[in-house]
Amino acid sequence: YVLGHSWAQSKLVFNPLSERATREIDERHPQMEHGVATYAVHGLNGYRVTLRTPNGTLTYLVRRAFAVRKQLAGDVGSVMANIPDRVVLITCAVGGGTDLDYNIIVYAYLISSVATRAP
Repeated sequence: YVLGHSWAQSKLVFNPLSERATREIDERHPQMEHGVATYAVHGLNGYRVTLRTPNGTLTYLVRRAFAVRKQLAGDVGSVMANIPDRVVLITCAVGGGTDLDYNIIVYAYLISSVATRAP
């Protein structure tokens, strides 16, 4: 899990991701998951997430992203599911200079792992 801040009052690390996702929230067409309304964000699918660690570089491909009301995010069963080779990005929703009552959740799956070479 990678949690990053988004805030309408300042440019924070996940603001660009959040702002892009927020433009797609369509409350008229929820997708229900475990009784919780989620709102698909297709525009992030296909993006790559690169994590650099002391042991190497991991590259993930975004396969699903969605918005969910903040108070219900913990009720979406797939968020807390233990899925090998998956990273979950979570941030607050911001759009149009306003903080919104959603979290943006992104699921990305490992496509490459490159070990750091020893000196």
